[in-house]
Amino acid sequence: MLGEIRIKKTDLYNYHDYDSRKFIKSLINFLGECQVLRSLKKYEQSLKCSGVLYRDYYLKKRHPWLDALTQYYELVRNAKTIHKNLTPELQSLAIDAKKVYEVQRSMPGSIKNKYKRDLLDENRGYNYLFEIEIAWHYLLQDYTLHWYEDDSGKRPEFRVKAPNLSFNVEC
Repeated sequence: MLGEIRIKKTDLYNYHDYDSRKFIKSLINFLGECQVLRSLKKYEQSLKCSGVLYRDYYLKKRHPWLDALTQYYELVRNAKTIHKNLTPELQSLAIDAKKVYEVQRSMPGSIKNKYKRDLLDENRGYNYLFEIEIAWHYLLQDYTLHWYEDDSGKRPEFRVKAPNLSFNVEC
């Protein structure tokens, strides 16, 4: 059991539209820009090869970040500011990016690597986003997270510690 960090609660609540670019960029740096671009290329190829229903109702809903990341790179390519061109998808991506940034700070290296690999996975990405969301909830409550490094199947993802309270969380 490794990876404990205390984060000031006020830092967790602070988010402004003009911070969106910073948070999205930090998410891209965390995941690895090559991995992000590879996922986007695969996503774009899938969009071109699919029918309308499959494209609109399955591929675009499969992972919440891929459309937003495409929009982000389009804005960057056209030298437009992110905060002045925020779409709901980009805003959602920026908020998720802030959550990932704050939560991953308490993760040991092996767990970070697992999340880097799996957060962009088209089939399992939502599962890992759910775990981030749950961990975020406990950070907002000012609890401390202890991540388990052992990836041996049926084991909780992390332990939550609070004054007079400690419990495991299995997502």
